[in-house]
Amino acid sequence: MWSEYYKRSIIAPISPSYVKSGIWEEVYLAAYPKVYVSDVFIITSVREKSITVKLTLKNEDEVSHRVTVENIVLDDGVKVKDLGSFSTDLDAGEQKTIEVRKAWENPKLWWIDSPHLYVLRNTLIENGSIIDQKDTRFGFREFWCEGPYFVLNGVRLHLPAASVYWAGADKEYAVRIIKLLKDAHIRILRLHNAPKETCWLEAADELGMLIVDESAIWTYARSYALNDPRFWENAAKHWEELINRDKNHPSLVMYSIENEILSATAGAHPPVPGMYPKEIEERLVELGEFVRKCDPTRPIYYESDLDPGGRADAIGIHYPNEYCGFGQCVGRGCDENYLYPDDAYWLDKDKPHGWKWKKDKPLYIGEIAYPLRDPNPWTLFLGDRAYTSPNPHLESSTYSWRIDIEALRYFGVSAYNPWNIFVEPLPNALWEACREKQAPLAVHVREYYDSFYAEEDVKRTLIVHNDLLEAASLILKWKVSLKEKIIASEELKIALEPAETRVYEARFKTPKVTRKEEITFEFKLLRGEETAFHDRRIYEVHPKVRLTPWKKPPVAVYDKVGETRRLLSDFGVNFVEINEFGNLNPEDYPLFVIGYRSLDDKIAEDAEKIKEYVNKGGTVLCFEQDHYPKWLPIELKLDTFHACTISWPRASGHPLLRGLKESDLRYWNPDHIVSKADFIKPSRGKFRVIIDCGGKSGLSWTPLLEVIEGKGRYVLCQVEVTSKATSEPAAGILLSNLLNYVGARSEIKKTGIIASENGLMERTLRTIGLETENLHGELKTIDLSNYDLILVEGDEETFKHIEENASKITQFIRQGGTILFHKLEPRTAEALGGLLNVPLKLYGSKRERLVKSVSHRLLWGISNHDLFWTDGPLLSESEPELRETSRYFCVIQEDDENIEVLTEPAVLVKIRRGEGSVIIDQILWDEESKERDKAERVISTLITNLKFKD
Repeated sequence: MWSEYYKRSIIAPISPSYVKSGIWEEVYLAAYPKVYVSDVFIITSVREKSITVKLTLKNEDEVSHRVTVENIVLDDGVKVKDLGSFSTDLDAGEQKTIEVRKAWENPKLWWIDSPHLYVLRNTLIENGSIIDQKDTRFGFREFWCEGPYFVLNGVRLHLPAASVYWAGADKEYAVRIIKLLKDAHIRILRLHNAPKETCWLEAADELGMLIVDESAIWTYARSYALNDPRFWENAAKHWEELINRDKNHPSLVMYSIENEILSATAGAHPPVPGMYPKEIEERLVELGEFVRKCDPTRPIYYESDLDPGGRADAIGIHYPNEYCGFGQCVGRGCDENYLYPDDAYWLDKDKPHGWKWKKDKPLYIGEIAYPLRDPNPWTLFLGDRAYTSPNPHLESSTYSWRIDIEALRYFGVSAYNPWNIFVEPLPNALWEACREKQAPLAVHVREYYDSFYAEEDVKRTLIVHNDLLEAASLILKWKVSLKEKIIASEELKIALEPAETRVYEARFKTPKVTRKEEITFEFKLLRGEETAFHDRRIYEVHPKVRLTPWKKPPVAVYDKVGETRRLLSDFGVNFVEINEFGNLNPEDYPLFVIGYRSLDDKIAEDAEKIKEYVNKGGTVLCFEQDHYPKWLPIELKLDTFHACTISWPRASGHPLLRGLKESDLRYWNPDHIVSKADFIKPSRGKFRVIIDCGGKSGLSWTPLLEVIEGKGRYVLCQVEVTSKATSEPAAGILLSNLLNYVGARSEIKKTGIIASENGLMERTLRTIGLETENLHGELKTIDLSNYDLILVEGDEETFKHIEENASKITQFIRQGGTILFHKLEPRTAEALGGLLNVPLKLYGSKRERLVKSVSHRLLWGISNHDLFWTDGPLLSESEPELRETSRYFCVIQEDDENIEVLTEPAVLVKIRRGEGSVIIDQILWDEESKERDKAERVISTLITNLKFKD
């Protein structure tokens, strides 16, 4: 909105801190003699072993003066270098720049781990008297670019980075922050989006932190008058003043010309040529050349905007590979990066934006892993916890940063800045992740899957880094042990240069076991006698699974590809191949398996026969398919763009998940992938989501669900069971559960409703496909033994029928029936409490986040994502505005083990009475419009769980 309001009207650089106008640095008054030293520029060269001083003298007198200038270098107050003296004449009003250059063989260098500082003293003498003296602090260092490397004093180095983006610091604060950053192995700090207080550079000089100065040309590409010459004139003046202020700070090593101008114009990271005017790029190149002319000693680059005109010294890029595709080109052709950890290793792959690092220049990824406030994309790493964690952006960023940093170091990225370590006060969890993953001497393991079968050959890829400022002679040691008994080990001598990474393989065979065991994979780096790095992984080893003897009736299998037959044979399953479906009978074949990619036209032609088989109590198990037909009882759609490496149990305690814990549903051997072509979660019908997975729109996908029809069911599985049951123990366990999940329901009872005819409730239930009978006005005469579930509107008029038939309703519940009261009002809630002998009251709800408070069978298939109703767009940078999910929540002033509160706030409550139960449901699923899919999914799943109790 701001950029549109001021569209093309701003003619000078202005940062996002524009509202903080006024005095922002220390104010001082300087008095000068008529002849004085007006400027000093100190240039040190390690390669040439020289120091150059560009000294500017100014005569503001009306007469000429002849002066002598003495130039010495002090170290802690002691003279260590004489740069000589010279005499010169200054005419009235003249300003003169004189260059002094001297060789310096062995200065003490300024390093990030030993930031030695000198003082240059320039003394101005006239007629034997000192008329001016200027002390300038500096460090002897040289920083340049060399191929893909940044180089400090001849040593190649990688630069873990951070960015300060606020104003208002003092020296004490800057010192504290820089010390904390150095503790997290951060080496370079970008003073982002505007000039910052000089205290940052002073602290960095003293502590050994590299600094990037950045202009106030920031992202507002649509607001700046980029076609107006005055903007570029002001930009050049802005840069000239910033350079003159900071040029003698040894910590200052690079200039960021601007931030995201081309990216903002193009609306994509990185900017795609043709999506922004070429003349803007040309003006940016001109501005960069002006900066280089003002200070030729420091590299320049452009934050986010790659390498305009091929003239940058380093390549700048932002958000090139974000989780869920945030910040990148829009559209389904764009990689959405759900497959962590492997999607973090993107630099050697072809990406939709078409950019690739050629390693001819250093790569500075100035921003990556943006911490969105919208919890939906965090489900990728957190699942349901994305909606309950007090800091989901922090928790999820911490998870992703660890993976991203490992990958960026693997590719030798010159500098990188996960965005942003200052999202919470330091130290925080992101700081801990940096400290853990950016250790200069480190070993990372590329593979994340951690479960194996017995006597299996295992490979671990060990990535060894040396980011010290010197070569390192190291010993890499690893071992695998079971209950302290070493199974395998190796010791390697390694010599690594600075900024060198090397890859090794550790290979071992898992032990033979008769039950699940844990083994420890431990690895360390030794430097001399000291341990420089040490870490370990805990792996599970499972006995080889074979489902024998198969004592059940044979499994009927239709498998045109052959992969499923091979799998069942490997696991010792007794099966019968069938190609005709007319004789399918649940008594002979309780389980009918449709094999991997075998949902073909023949199945479609005989769909009615298969439906009849299911209605009689048969179970149809579909393994992974590339499409789904329309003849199933619910509408299903595969998202061929969505796959997952991290999935979540959404029905804990369900027979299909027996023997599986949450961590078993992530990172499957051998490529981490758990599922491909996941279902978009359905909204209507009789179904349960068993496993789900996240992405940019939240927990919107499922690779495993069951659909109820008649006395039987369909179990639809996109989990990679077919290809991985023999390599991934969790897949083997799931296969066993899938094959054993059979059995017909003995009786199907009706569902009744007591509601106003054709009202919201009845219409919504009809929309989701629920067959009901409206019992409004017929309670006195109807036989309730034919029903197992009755849904009741909670308004006063409808509730009168409940009160008039209280004894009949109470008997129905105690004999095993379930009644769901929907949208109770304060008076009807109190009346229901009296009926149940429960002190029940309702209080008005605020618009607050609704979440599950317990793991409960009634909530199988329902996620917090389903309860998260918002008005906000996907991938919002701020937390979306919540919609109303209820008007009232329950307060039950009694501690009763028969009362279970299922959500927070209490809008879904279960009260057991006898063999049956009462459900209080205050969720506005029949009123919601914008999040209708979620609302319908909630009530569809809730009714499925109430009626079909597996």
